[in-house]
Amino acid sequence: MEKQFVTFEIAKALKAIGFDEVCIAYFEVPTMKFYPMGAICSPDSMHFASFVPELQPDTLIAAPLWQQVFDWLETKNMSVEVDYVHKLNAYHFTIERRFDGLHLVNFLHYPNHPDRYSANVMAITEALKILQDPTVVGILKKTRLEDA
Repeated sequence: MEKQFVTFEIAKALKAIGFDEVCIAYFEVPTMKFYPMGAICSPDSMHFASFVPELQPDTLIAAPLWQQVFDWLETKNMSVEVDYVHKLNAYHFTIERRFDGLHLVNFLHYPNHPDRYSANVMAITEALKILQDPTVVGILKKTRLEDA
């Protein structure tokens, strides 16, 4: 189940660049322990449950699902696609500017890591590097071909 969620390192990077979506799982800092929502919240509310008193909101980092991150990146004008190329037994990912498909990254992920999880980690890590680069962020903020 944990592979449905981003890694601790990606969660930290997302938080650093402003990701603040509600998530159904969290990592505890500094232990990096993974907590699904039911382990830290009462079933009838989003408040931290009294049955885990050692966990405080300021010691937790949101652990979003991969799809949640892909969707959030689209709000940043970035499209990230990860596809399996059967003939090559490899994953391919592209990172593009949403409105016109300008390629920012085009990468073929060979079978030394032949699973979607590894490909997702690589693709999102590259996307976060782009969001931390002020020159590329300026390109992403353009929303029409006339602005490019």
